[in-house]
Amino acid sequence: MGSKYKLIERKSKNDEKEFRVYIETDYGDGDFIDQTTYFNEKDFNEILPFLIFLKEKFLNKNHAFDSYSSMEDCDDLPSEYDDYDDDQFEELMDEIDNAILPSNEYGHGHTLEQIDITMVDENGTLFDVEI
Repeated sequence: MGSKYKLIERKSKNDEKEFRVYIETDYGDGDFIDQTTYFNEKDFNEILPFLIFLKEKFLNKNHAFDSYSSMEDCDDLPSEYDDYDDDQFEELMDEIDNAILPSNEYGHGHTLEQIDITMVDENGTLFDVEI
């Protein structure tokens, strides 16, 4: 009997690096929501300080994410964002809150369970990204 799936070789878009950021949160003690977002290298480098901030402050710390409602509420943001003018900062925070972090009608969840980052290079090779 034949396989019920097939493998399709995937190449990166436009011959540039593509970063995949997968984030999973727990919002109801075992009820999970997740979000996968794709970035080119420039945009990934712009949000990288935020991803490191999330990992250090919230990852796998039970209910630590409860106090988080948006990036603008955080008083200890990475210093890489200090030089942003108000419009740049607001645009980036909106993108982070709406496009990167998973959410539902209950918010972003109470516990940040997982951050998984991969990168596909110009040749289509997949790499795990450790931060």
